[in-house]
Amino acid sequence: MKRRWLGDSPKNTSNNDQLKISKFFHAIPNTELSNIVGSNKHLTSLKVGIPFSINVLQNDLPYTTARTSPNVLSSGIQKLQKFIHLDDHNLGEDFQENIEITAKHSSHVFPSPSAHQNVPKAISSSLLNPKELSLKLTPLEQQIVELKEENPELLLVVECGYKFQLFGEDADKAGIILNMVTYKKNNFLCCSFPFHRLLVYVKKLVSHGCKVGIVRQKETTALKSVSDSKHTPFKRELDTVYTKATLIVDDDCDGIVDVQNTDIPLCIVFVEEAYAKTDGTVAQIGILAFFTQDSTVIFDHFQDDYPRTRLDSLLTHLQPAEIVLPDRGITNQTLDLINQFVLHKMSYKDCIRMEYALHFDWASASEMLSKVYCDDLDVLDKLKNLPPVICCCIAMAYGHLKQFKLEKLVNMIKELKPYESVDDNILQMDGNCVRNLNLVPFINETGPRLVSSVFHILNQTRTRFGARLLRSWLLRPLASRYLIESRQEAVEFFVDHYNDTELVSFKKFLKCLPDLEKQLTAVLHSILSPKKVYGMFKSWEQLEMLCVKLRSHYGKVFPLSIARLIDLAADSLKLASYYAEQLNPAAVSSGDKTQLFYHAKDYPEMKMLIEKIQQRESQLQALKPTICKTIGLQKLNYVTISGDEYLIEVKNALIRAVPESWIKISATKHCCRFRSPEVQQLFGELCCLKELLQKAADEAWLQFQIQVSTTSYSTFKRANNAIATLDCLIALSDVAKSENFVSLGIRPTFVEEAGILNISQGRHPVVSRVLQQTSIAEYVPNDTKLNVDNVRCMIITGIICFAFHIIIPIFIINPHIGPNMGGKTCLLSQVGIIVVLAQIGSFVPAVRATLSVFKSIFMRMGLHDEIHAGRSTFFIEMMETSAILKSCTSRSLVIIDELGRGTGTHDGSAIAYAALKYIVKQIQCITLFVTHYPVIVQLENEFPGHVANFHMNYFLESEVADNAECDNEALIFLYTLTPGNCPRSFGLHVARLAGIQSLITNRAKLKSESFFTEAESQRFQITELKHILQKS
Repeated sequence: MKRRWLGDSPKNTSNNDQLKISKFFHAIPNTELSNIVGSNKHLTSLKVGIPFSINVLQNDLPYTTARTSPNVLSSGIQKLQKFIHLDDHNLGEDFQENIEITAKHSSHVFPSPSAHQNVPKAISSSLLNPKELSLKLTPLEQQIVELKEENPELLLVVECGYKFQLFGEDADKAGIILNMVTYKKNNFLCCSFPFHRLLVYVKKLVSHGCKVGIVRQKETTALKSVSDSKHTPFKRELDTVYTKATLIVDDDCDGIVDVQNTDIPLCIVFVEEAYAKTDGTVAQIGILAFFTQDSTVIFDHFQDDYPRTRLDSLLTHLQPAEIVLPDRGITNQTLDLINQFVLHKMSYKDCIRMEYALHFDWASASEMLSKVYCDDLDVLDKLKNLPPVICCCIAMAYGHLKQFKLEKLVNMIKELKPYESVDDNILQMDGNCVRNLNLVPFINETGPRLVSSVFHILNQTRTRFGARLLRSWLLRPLASRYLIESRQEAVEFFVDHYNDTELVSFKKFLKCLPDLEKQLTAVLHSILSPKKVYGMFKSWEQLEMLCVKLRSHYGKVFPLSIARLIDLAADSLKLASYYAEQLNPAAVSSGDKTQLFYHAKDYPEMKMLIEKIQQRESQLQALKPTICKTIGLQKLNYVTISGDEYLIEVKNALIRAVPESWIKISATKHCCRFRSPEVQQLFGELCCLKELLQKAADEAWLQFQIQVSTTSYSTFKRANNAIATLDCLIALSDVAKSENFVSLGIRPTFVEEAGILNISQGRHPVVSRVLQQTSIAEYVPNDTKLNVDNVRCMIITGIICFAFHIIIPIFIINPHIGPNMGGKTCLLSQVGIIVVLAQIGSFVPAVRATLSVFKSIFMRMGLHDEIHAGRSTFFIEMMETSAILKSCTSRSLVIIDELGRGTGTHDGSAIAYAALKYIVKQIQCITLFVTHYPVIVQLENEFPGHVANFHMNYFLESEVADNAECDNEALIFLYTLTPGNCPRSFGLHVARLAGIQSLITNRAKLKSESFFTEAESQRFQITELKHILQKS
């Protein structure tokens, strides 16, 4: 749909020193505008006061703002031209002249902006004092201006009768996002949409980072008609506020695809600092994360280094949709890292919202939380045992979430879980490792990035909450042999019973389930519809029956871990039938809340109103004989037209018999419709009673949800967790079948000894699937055999790495087509992914795998810079290496690809040599190290039996030629890991394959041979000199 603009003014370029006043107007002082208004007849109307909310945006705020060009219109005048309705859109010459004079003489001085440029400042309106403008605002527009003044940061969606409307700049912004027509209505731009499409459009708005406020009418027509304010506009108030992470609704709303990848949990992260050194090198950081879909709350606190490595890793694991910081007390280093994370680390079609909230110190936080939870002893006991920095986060979270009516999430701190960045039962992986292995897609990633993730291969879950749990398994694999083998037994059971009838029916039902976790969270906040609640209870009933059926069928055949999950789910879901029996299915289907509950006695107010309504209806029926006698009818039935009830329809032939006191409602060609004064009075009372009943029904439904959440929330949450775990275990068994992990070999075997990694015929799961689906080649498997007591470090040299291991027939290999690199990077990723899969309890793409339980994986791969933060490529490389050297232990897996490339050859090779020697000699962990530096391979001689050189094998079809045809020799990559270092790097062949001109590559070849000859000559001379010195 093309957007249509009405009454647009010419767009003039304004200076950066323009003040942005509210979301609707860009105005200038009233004293200056009065001259303009007074000279123009179009603006001489009733003066109406307009309150202003003045927000000075930091990127537009200079220290001193002044007009430099008299020809540039003030942004205030431009906006007035755009929003204010004028009878004549062509301004007169006098009016234009006054505008230019005003623009030339206006200037304002402001103090220096804050160090945190993203924190907006509210500037007092007394600076401009625009108390009155000569605008004739409608009562609705006056309401909108007042609401906008109170909530300047919100995009307001206003209920107006049967539709929702947006006004002014809100309409302008929403029109662009929603691809919706904006039009001029009275003084403001406007756009609107039907009432039932609210959540559809709100989802789109919040997905673009908007903070949306829903303004509702607080009065109904019937109640207002009998009130003292019946001649005033409908009362409207801000009802709810939404952002991407706080919009807790069903994903299938009107068929719209969810704004968020449904497998990625919505998370709000609150960050606080307890203390920091003045130079920012060390900081004590606290993190509090709320997962709004399942009401999980976790925390972590730690001491971080200058580059904030642990904070970066934690944010990468959590992948928050929103990050909330205190408005003060955050160091620049932490702020820079978060800004970098928001803008760069997760920037693929992503929108991470960052907000600022009121800062609390520990004393004020404790005082505030003690007052809020004075009656909840469990929460108070929990607060006493939390670190002070986490208490500050909780206080900040309570204040922030209250505006979204999600403060009940803070009550979940009774079940607060420590994230435990350093947990002995969890495999530790920093942010670089997660990104380099591409374990999970980031927020809203689609296309190649989504398909190439390990999660995409494993995600054969049937429920959305199961998919979210599987993602958390990938990010936090197990590091306990007992827990891993317990999960392996469960997966193996589902593999062995893959086609059992009972399990097949259970799997089919799982696929039909809604997002039970999200719906249960909506019940916690009392915002779920009766239809969804009833469906949730019936789903739980069916799950209970299926679990009981599985338990009776398999009995003791179940592994212990599965038996516990089945028992937990069956026992926890017994209450579902109790709640379902309280609801009337017919009323649920029709959406009639007034008939929703079978036991009306539990809701006395509703019962009383229903009795009064029945009484009024009986009185209306009792008036029929009197009406028939009055107009001469033998029989009368009230008619309903377009929802208007209790109408007396009189044929035109009998119209003279109608008393003058009757009220005419409508008419057609053949009849007229009336109400007698008695009917009109009773009908008015009936309408009021029905609306009061509707309010009472809404309140009763609210109380019902509160009852469910108060008494049974934890029980149902445990059941959902059990079902999600079963879903994940079944998914891993499906992956083992569909990806041929089972046919390749048996499940991985774990040993108690540290530092063992033996993988036979391992494959990269993502690349292997891509090649299988495209049928362009066959994947070449490789062995990886490392032992801390023998060879614990593998140095891989030679041909530049490539992301695929493939076999392609030799006849298609020539200088112009075919694979262009050797496969080292793919091998490194393959090893890391196989270890992760093994430690989540999955089968792996290998014939056999025997390994120790690794406690951590560190991976440094690729090059990138952070110029915006003043960090070069080499600096980032050294920061990542430093973090690895500080954190790795003898039970770590260290994978380093091309260390030292960002600086000179001598410095780079020296750093790589020293770092690897430290790892081999001091740390003594399993290490895979890729390099092109010849000096590194000498470590094999320094540590015989512990370090071994390898390279990716190749075949050179045509060796050296003396003519220009030398460029036609074909390099064929075999992609097999072979002992020994590679004699050549074959960079010239890769250059040819990349399309560099033969003139350049031939000259480069001659120069390369010259360098090689000189190096060999120098090496020979050094050797001879050593012999001479030894003889002497």
